[in-house]
Amino acid sequence: APLLVAVFTIPFVVRGLGTDRFGLLAIAWVVLGYFNLFDLGLGRATTKYVAEAFGKGGEDQVPAIIWTAVSVQAAMGLLGTIVLWAITDLLVDEVLNIPAELLEEARLTFHLLSLSIPIILTSSSFSGALEAAQRFDLLNAVRIPTSILTYLLPLLGLSLGLGLPGIVALILLA
Repeated sequence: APLLVAVFTIPFVVRGLGTDRFGLLAIAWVVLGYFNLFDLGLGRATTKYVAEAFGKGGEDQVPAIIWTAVSVQAAMGLLGTIVLWAITDLLVDEVLNIPAELLEEARLTFHLLSLSIPIILTSSSFSGALEAAQRFDLLNAVRIPTSILTYLLPLLGLSLGLGLPGIVALILLA
C-alpha cells in the first residue's frame, strides 16, 4: 500500500517542490530510515528479553525491560540530536551540493530531522516489545498508515502552501 501511494504521489510532489527541494525531501526520507541504524540492536534485544520474560511467566519483568530499553534509546537519541544539530552546517555548506537559495531551508530541515532521532530510536524499543508479544496486528496498524502518510503529507503540505521544512515537520509529526 505505501508503495502504491508513493507511485501516485511522488510525481505531484516533485512538480510542486521542484527537483532541488524534492532532492532534499528524498534525503530526509533516507535519513529518517537510517536513524534506525543507531538503534545498536536494542530494538532486537528488547524483543528477545521481553519474549523470554513472557516465555518464563515473568510478565511482571516486562515493564522494567521496556523502560530500560526506552531510557537507553532516548539517551542515545539525544546524543544523536546533538551530533546532527552540530554537523548540520558542515553537511549543508560543505558535504551536500545544495543550491544557495535552499541553504536555509536545508539547515532547518536537518535541524528538524535531528529532533526526531530520540523518537525514532525509542519507537524501536516499543516495536520490539510488540513483536515479542506477537502483536503484529498492532505493529502493522501503526506502520502501514505511517508509511502511507510519509507520501501523502507532502501533498497536503503543498496544498497548504508549506515549504520543505513545514512538510518535513508534518512527516515527523506523523
